[in-house]
Amino acid sequence: IIHNYLKDSRQFGQLMNKSKWCKISIFGNKANNRRRALLIRKPEFIKDVKQINIMSDFTLTPILMFRKNNFEIHHVMIVEIDNGINIGISLIYNKETKQVEATGIHIDKISLYRQHQWISLKHMDECKCFDNFKSSFNDLAIGNPDDQQNLIKNLKRDKIELQQQIKQLKKKLIRCD
Repeated sequence: IIHNYLKDSRQFGQLMNKSKWCKISIFGNKANNRRRALLIRKPEFIKDVKQINIMSDFTLTPILMFRKNNFEIHHVMIVEIDNGINIGISLIYNKETKQVEATGIHIDKISLYRQHQWISLKHMDECKCFDNFKSSFNDLAIGNPDDQQNLIKNLKRDKIELQQQIKQLKKKLIRCD
């Protein structure tokens, strides 16, 4: 069902445009000591996935995921988002809406292998399903790469405004005495 849904370019476009990519969970192995991050704006992410990937020739690989204390079988589509950099987008078919939904973005090949091996014991030793998955980063953020810096600027500005208000209130208090 998912494969046929994605073959339709209109439905694939809807999936790409309607998914809340900035809020979708990103699954990876974040290192605490050193990270290689990829920060990408949502429109650029969507454009890259649409342009770089030829959707007529793709494979969906099943993985086991846990959601709301239940396990579910999701299907991962490996896509290239930059030259030689892949991610996996996990998908599930929603029977109520009759639409495919993106449920996660996977950036760690080893984790994908593990989740896939839970599906079938045949894939325990000689699985080649993710051999073409290439990634050189371990942290991904979709949205405005400058969000953190903008937040800091806004908080500093708010701090200055609050300090000025405190000074004005202190002056009023002194005049009242």
